[in-house]
Amino acid sequence: SIRGPIVGVVKNTYVESLREPQRPLMYFAAVDTWKPPLVFFSDASIRVTGKRLRETLAFIDATWSEIQPDLPLVRSFIDDEFAALYANDERQMQIFGVFAALSIFVACLGLFGLASFTTERRTKEIGIRKTLGGSLLDVVMLLTSDFSKLVLLANVVAWPIAYVAMHRWLAGFAYRIELSPLIFAAGALTAFAIAWLTVAGIAVRAASTKPLHSLRYE
Repeated sequence: SIRGPIVGVVKNTYVESLREPQRPLMYFAAVDTWKPPLVFFSDASIRVTGKRLRETLAFIDATWSEIQPDLPLVRSFIDDEFAALYANDERQMQIFGVFAALSIFVACLGLFGLASFTTERRTKEIGIRKTLGGSLLDVVMLLTSDFSKLVLLANVVAWPIAYVAMHRWLAGFAYRIELSPLIFAAGALTAFAIAWLTVAGIAVRAASTKPLHSLRYE
């Protein structure tokens, strides 16, 4: 029943979670002919600087009592409201982060043990390669190349699973990003980096051993 001229159009403002699509929204600007108390006035958004916050809140309470004395005031900060919208997502992120860290740690332990076992079995081979002129880098590349194939195979298996899981999770948002191949490429590079760092220490130690000691190894 309120009539008046349209004085402007503003950009879309997110007042709900990004899981919900935006709905049409109108802002009514008060004019001099509208005197308090305004019957439809039950909410207010007020920007504060954060300085002298206690005095500012007291002033807001007093002003609200003058405008709407019959309506109890319930105050909340907008950043807390938005944080509550994504509280579940934040908890899920923390849980997945902890499990991902544990998975990486366990995988690194297994990779370290496998690399140690493989290096021990190829001790004589490493000694022969060094005797024939193989460099430190050649030996390190020899040992890391085998594990690189396993990491590549693991990524090929994990990519479709990760894509389906992420796609289903993002489907719950009305506004979301698109899954780019660069995301999976970055994950693959991270996996390779972790594997190489785990194996590098063992490979360098094995490659630094004198060939005589390696050839006498039983």
